[in-house]
Amino acid sequence: NADYGFVPLITYIYFRNLTPGMRSHSVDLLHQIGKTTLETYLMQHHIWLTSDAKSLLTLIPGWPKVNMLVVSIIYYLIAR
Repeated sequence: NADYGFVPLITYIYFRNLTPGMRSHSVDLLHQIGKTTLETYLMQHHIWLTSDAKSLLTLIPGWPKVNMLVVSIIYYLIAR
């Protein structure tokens, strides 16, 4: 629910900053997700979309689901 979505975030921030020992550690999974999210946001027009930004890149014509899977994997691997 959007009204209570801030509660887990505020709780995480509170416990994360509770002691200096906890501030010196980070969760690597959250770090990797953040890096990948930023890179995918920046690269979405270069990899997924064509030059007109209205159609998707087609590597395998006639197979839209397979094409989307292949392009998405390539997109994710390049973003990492």
